Amino acid sequence: MKIIALIPIKNEAWILKTCLSSLKKYTDEIIVMDDNSTDESVNIAQSFGATIYKNDTNNVTYFSEYKVRERLLQIGRERQGTHFIFLDADETFSSNIKPHELREKMKLLKPGGKIFLQWVPLWKTAKEFRQDDRGIFEKTFKDFIFCDDNTSHHEYVYIGVGRTPGKNDDCTYIDSKDGVVLHFQFIAWKRNEYKQAWYKCSELINGQRTARRINATYQHLLTDKKAKKIKTPDNWIDDILLPEKDDLDKSNTWYIESIRKIFDIHGIIFFEPLEIWHIDELRQMFIEKTGRKPVPKTFPIFILRLNDLKNKIKNKIQKR
Repeated sequence: MKIIALIPIKNEAWILKTCLSSLKKYTDEIIVMDDNSTDESVNIAQSFGATIYKNDTNNVTYFSEYKVRERLLQIGRERQGTHFIFLDADETFSSNIKPHELREKMKLLKPGGKIFLQWVPLWKTAKEFRQDDRGIFEKTFKDFIFCDDNTSHHEYVYIGVGRTPGKNDDCTYIDSKDGVVLHFQFIAWKRNEYKQAWYKCSELINGQRTARRINATYQHLLTDKKAKKIKTPDNWIDDILLPEKDDLDKSNTWYIESIRKIFDIHGIIFFEPLEIWHIDELRQMFIEKTGRKPVPKTFPIFILRLNDLKNKIKNKIQKR
């Protein structure tokens, strides 16, 4: 059995130490696909002994997630991996997952089998996580580990490619008391807001969905008034290398610069229908260039509720 972690990165220096310091305990090898990072991501990955590959795929409208994940899978197979761990750079296993126990569970997997763990979004601080009673942030399990069958591939979508390749026919679930996957994206809140804005801009350029539909998809991240926050158990994070405040403060630079370039290329008015103007810096850019405030396009509230219901049904199907 050879366990390989397959990690895509793009300007993740703010959190990469957290991810890789944890992964070293569970893997035989870490493979990183760098998507043209301009920060210290590559140097950090090298310091943890990761093997670095550059994203040489054709970048389509600023986004190449599918091609990156497929390329990582190909490399993992070329390096004789039998089991693959699919974490993003802003995720890590909780401290209470025992490496030898996880390996034993992986040994029991048949080709094509997967291990699901609860996905825990830490919310603005590592001391709390969000778990709503319904909607996108309800208790969710995701497939993070795959026993290779040498035939499966990821299903193509523009944004939000599934972690593991193939169908979810043979699934093992780890109880949350025995460990979870911690997601750090939302503790760097300003970076998260710019990241979501960048996603929205990229989707609008891609042209597969209207601005209203894009806004509806991301609407749940505009406010946390109804967020149900729970204290993070100490044994989830007591051995985790948490990011420093300076790391969080510097984490959003690339997204700001990239959005500026997108505005220059396509014209800022093209993006007016998107709900991105709650971000002070972006709204001020629009006002300076047009002399007026932006007016985004949104669906009525009942449409948004239907969208929440659709996401809930989708999540339940994915758990099967």
